Amino acid sequence: MKRPLHLAVLLTAVTALGGTAASAQSVAPFVVVERVGDGSAALTSAGTAVFLDEYSLTGTLLSSYALPTTGTPLVDSGSASSDGQLTTSGNGNFLLIPGYDAAVGTAGIASSTSAAVPREVATLSSTGALVQTTFNNFTGNNIRSVASQDGTTLFAAGGNVGIVALTSGTSGSTNTGTVVSSTSTNNRVVQVFNNQLYLSTGSGTTLRLATVGTAPGSAAAGQTATAVPGIPIGTTTTTPVNSPYGFVVANLAATGDTIYVADNGTGTIEKFSLASGAFTLTGTVPLANVYGLIGRTVAGTEQLFATTPAGLFSLTDLSGAGGTLTAIPTAIASAGTNEAFRGVTTFNFVIPNNAVPEPSTYALLAVGGFGALALLRRRAC
Repeated sequence: MKRPLHLAVLLTAVTALGGTAASAQSVAPFVVVERVGDGSAALTSAGTAVFLDEYSLTGTLLSSYALPTTGTPLVDSGSASSDGQLTTSGNGNFLLIPGYDAAVGTAGIASSTSAAVPREVATLSSTGALVQTTFNNFTGNNIRSVASQDGTTLFAAGGNVGIVALTSGTSGSTNTGTVVSSTSTNNRVVQVFNNQLYLSTGSGTTLRLATVGTAPGSAAAGQTATAVPGIPIGTTTTTPVNSPYGFVVANLAATGDTIYVADNGTGTIEKFSLASGAFTLTGTVPLANVYGLIGRTVAGTEQLFATTPAGLFSLTDLSGAGGTLTAIPTAIASAGTNEAFRGVTTFNFVIPNNAVPEPSTYALLAVGGFGALALLRRRAC
């Protein structure tokens, strides 16, 4: 699949001629999806190249960013659908990417030992700075997601151990981080909302969605994971919440008054609304095989973006705080042959593009540059 060059390249040329790109970059957020595979071969459990595909809010593909496959590579399993859950830091300045420090083609990567295949967290800033952190933990199991408030203190989640705190940029075989919470050892997605660390899990009999400690700034051991009040623990595929992955804590009318959950077990997106100190179910809509979920609040409504391995979906909850979710997800983008989507997040800045421009793009840059120069000349007259 041919991936286009983002407008950021044109903005760079305009800026060099005296224009300003910053205001154009902050016009609207973009939807970013992790994609595994380049379409050249069937996906397997081996280490697979990772790409960040940037979409407009309506599903137009704007650019693709390839994670390194040499030096310090970051790859994912081609078949582990729970991996690659992207998040944005709480301060909105960093994209957080989990993965494995291994070569493309490394067999059985998710079940490898972390001594042989270090687990990895990468942070990508709005300026394009990629900081990679490798560590020896989650041995023999997946790393699935990572959260942070500031892009410096990182909280990783995976298939065993619990929540692991790391300092961005630290690496090495002796870097094991600090297990800050082992209340739930098998976790899926960690995210920071309203300066609070949350996790989702499908294991155990006491938690499905939980808060960890009192704030995400503490990297000390002994933090307790506490079930979000009112979020039910399902025991069958028809009882929410059965198997949650991505989730959104939204501020529709008050801070943290609404939670949306991507429930892979029930094949639905669920809405929970806060009432009298606990959350109650206020609507579900079907979406089979859903893993990723992120949202943006606009004037008391919530625009949600969800991913399945095959597609990117959009839906807008117009019912507001306490209202019943009825909007049906609409497919706005699809993964190509021998490719799969994983996690999804949104940004208020442009992801840098590391692709080589097509010949037509050079012509576009020239037109944009001459246009900017002409505009400057008119202003000087």
